[in-house]
Amino acid sequence: MKNFYIVDHPLIKKDLTILRDKNTQPEIFRSALQRISNLLAAEISKNIILEQTEIETPLEKTIGYKLKKQIVLVPVLRAGLGMVNGFLELIPDSKVGHMVCREMKKLWNLLNITSKLLLNLKNRILYFLIQCWQPVEALLVLSHT
Repeated sequence: MKNFYIVDHPLIKKDLTILRDKNTQPEIFRSALQRISNLLAAEISKNIILEQTEIETPLEKTIGYKLKKQIVLVPVLRAGLGMVNGFLELIPDSKVGHMVCREMKKLWNLLNITSKLLLNLKNRILYFLIQCWQPVEALLVLSHT
């Protein structure tokens, strides 16, 4: 599937075990989710296109880089909301939207429709943040560029 990321990282697997454990305390759960979100944000953002920009340092003018497109994080409520802070830590200038879907089986249709409706957002990259608890679909990030 285009723009669908599967990240197979040992640290994510370790922290995912913490998330799934019914005995995990809330503060440990939040900490593990933060680490997972940081790793996911780093992994999916490695192909983001940058553009050059001229900046002035205290010594001279030089070339720096900025994102070519605005990032929009779209957590699917409620569970996806816990992933936002981890992404914002790595991509702090992201915008945040929200989406609600009560049934996972309806989610894929909703995302497909939403992506088509948002085609006019040509200068934005959308990351849909979704948490699922089935073993295969633990944490998902879908993008729309």
